[in-house]
Amino acid sequence: MFTKRLDRFVHFVKPSTDDLVWLIADGHYSQTKNLDAVDKTREHNVAIVSLLTHSTHKMQPLDVGLMKPQKTYYAQVIETWLDSNPARVVTSSVMCKFFELAYRRAETMKVSVNLFIKTVLSPCNRHTFQDHEFACHGMANLKINVLMELAMKFQEWEH
Repeated sequence: MFTKRLDRFVHFVKPSTDDLVWLIADGHYSQTKNLDAVDKTREHNVAIVSLLTHSTHKMQPLDVGLMKPQKTYYAQVIETWLDSNPARVVTSSVMCKFFELAYRRAETMKVSVNLFIKTVLSPCNRHTFQDHEFACHGMANLKINVLMELAMKFQEWEH
């Protein structure tokens, strides 16, 4: 599945030796231990950056900047509808319309621009994680400097 998505990514992004691309992934084994995918990324000038386990809720741009607001807007649309229609239930036909309304509200140019600002990636935000957040995942010795190095490399690579 990941390899097929990677094919589409390469097709649309068109990375080259002069225009390298970073693919930020959540570190799932299907991405990091898939030799076909690793070979394909090397062949097509794509660098996979795997985020730390249990960090995507703060670092992955789509989760932070698009999915979270979309889920909030979707819940609001359903609550409003249920308040206006107390004796009715949400069916699959109206559920699709609700999703469309929530998606249109969440998917704006402003949201797209802010995707990376809300994460630790760009501009670099060293206060995104606290030390105690690493300790609960057996990573007490891992300092925030690792994240900072990643963010700095990302910013250097952009320029």
